[in-house]
Amino acid sequence: MNKRYILHVETSSAICSVSLSQNEQHLETIEGSYANSHATQLTPFIEAVCKNQGLSCEDLFALSFSAGPGSYTGLRIGLSTLKGISFLLNKPIVFINTLDAIASAMIAEFDGKDYLYCPIIDAKRREVYTSTYNNKGERLSEYKSLFLAENDEFKKIYNKNNIILGGDGTKYTQNSLYYNDITHSSILKPSSKFLISNAILKILKEDFENKSFCEPFYLKNPFLNIKKQ
Repeated sequence: MNKRYILHVETSSAICSVSLSQNEQHLETIEGSYANSHATQLTPFIEAVCKNQGLSCEDLFALSFSAGPGSYTGLRIGLSTLKGISFLLNKPIVFINTLDAIASAMIAEFDGKDYLYCPIIDAKRREVYTSTYNNKGERLSEYKSLFLAENDEFKKIYNKNNIILGGDGTKYTQNSLYYNDITHSSILKPSSKFLISNAILKILKEDFENKSFCEPFYLKNPFLNIKKQ
């Protein structure tokens, strides 16, 4: 693959994050210091990360997006912005599941050791989004939305040996007596730089999204908790 510049955008959490890579080589990441400011930060971050590398958006080969699960509002803002760039400049988009991206970062942190890797994203009210992966990054279970306190299926995960937990959902497990023997990753928040390795694999396969119809991976129906007027 020739020198191709890829823009990576993460808006599934409270922090806005934008990275630029040249193929798989990470060049720069800009992340917000204020929570839930995607609408005001995302476009300036994209412009800045390109300008800092002497590029413009026209020089990009493709766009990668952390497609969820995560914040409904953040995901909508992120995808709307990338769709605008994609349509205007005719750039393809690849989607990376946010749990997959976190798992990749956790595996890299532990040098690919033969553990079970379990990223956990806080979905609020003691509910989490989760899945499990082997040390090759292969997903071993479905993407799930589970309540920690009530779901026996989730608790079964902790009966396995050599498990690594990561993501901001681990705040529910760090001080629990049930999970004292579990190793916790330092990877707590999603970051756009975590998208790079998975994005390159999809780009090589030309596994691009249909920019007219693609939607974030909410995992839960975003309208279920909206009360009827």
